[in-house]
Amino acid sequence: MARGSLRKQSTPGRWWGRIDVKTQDGRRKQLTKTIKAKNPQEAEKLFNAWVVDVQQKYQVYQDALTVNDLIELWLKNYCDAAVKQGKMTKSTRNWYDYTSRRIVQNLGALKIDKVDFNEIENFYNNIVEEDVGPKYAYEHFSLLKTVFNYAVEKGFLMKNELPRYVRSLGLSKKPVGNRPRVFEDSEIDKILEETKDNRILHLIINIACETGMRRGEILGLQWKHIDFDNKAITVEQQLQKIGRNFEVNKPKTQNGFRTIPMTSYVLGVLREYYEEKKNQIAVLEDELYDHDYIMTNEVLELIDPNLVTRWLRLVLEKLDTEEQKRKNPPRWSGRGLHCLRHTFASNMIRAGVNAAELSVLLGHYSVDFTYKTYVHLFQDSKKEAIQKFEAYKRKQRLNSERIADDSVL
Repeated sequence: MARGSLRKQSTPGRWWGRIDVKTQDGRRKQLTKTIKAKNPQEAEKLFNAWVVDVQQKYQVYQDALTVNDLIELWLKNYCDAAVKQGKMTKSTRNWYDYTSRRIVQNLGALKIDKVDFNEIENFYNNIVEEDVGPKYAYEHFSLLKTVFNYAVEKGFLMKNELPRYVRSLGLSKKPVGNRPRVFEDSEIDKILEETKDNRILHLIINIACETGMRRGEILGLQWKHIDFDNKAITVEQQLQKIGRNFEVNKPKTQNGFRTIPMTSYVLGVLREYYEEKKNQIAVLEDELYDHDYIMTNEVLELIDPNLVTRWLRLVLEKLDTEEQKRKNPPRWSGRGLHCLRHTFASNMIRAGVNAAELSVLLGHYSVDFTYKTYVHLFQDSKKEAIQKFEAYKRKQRLNSERIADDSVL
């Protein structure tokens, strides 16, 4: 943001405001203004209004706004004015305020001219981790595009690249279908075959398919969370990338804290990896501790969540290229790491697990959310249950008829 200062003059009721801006040709320019006010609060309010007015007249500024600064300006100067003029309802304004909080949490500290595709992709991946539906996910980016358009209009930014970034992510105002996309068992086998040389990705895919854990939850696992004796995984934290920093945070809801039973398969996979990790640590003349993170690279650094997403995307793109070589239509791309969680849920429902049990395993904030997310699968399960009931009734009737015939004879 443009540099500025406000200082009280010796004359009562007078303040001196100064602001440094940079013109379009790159020259620095200092503007000053005498502000008349009854008290410091009024002086600051008038000074801020003057700063906003000055900034509307210049295309380039001394310091770029942060995303948080921009959203605050947009809500205050555009939305509040629109509400007063009757062009926007208070409920709409409140919705913008509520939705912008997730944007600020992920991108707020970034300068608006530093928001690139990688930052937007990271934000998108974080939204997916929170089980935000495709329509509401798109609305976050729609709001962000609107705010950045405001930045261009007011001269805070030269060009809005957000629309191009959103198209690259494949986000749509009207997502195709409401059903979560899943992988078939044969497809999982193929992916595991393709990732056998990437030990971390191979392990993450196995855990996701067998537990339904989110990407951040898997990357946040420490060895203390693995109970080999009782075959269980404790989920109590998640690794996130907020802006350009790694953060290990607690689950957003109480239901996110949970214990997931391990299948014999994933138990074996983790036992094998544990032994590998012990040998790796031994080479470094150290020991493997309970507080050590499971998912680390060769020098024991945490794995970037976005890197894992890109690894899988490259694998799927490679598989699509092979399909095209065989003159088959592409079918792998368009799905991602979170689809493994949906695959787990799909398999659980087909195995007869009800919505309440599945909700606990997935750590959803409510059973209703679980049911609505996978309603088509639960409906299919109900149909299968009725078909089994009908088959049972037919068998009972046949047995009754057979007994009746025997009694006649």
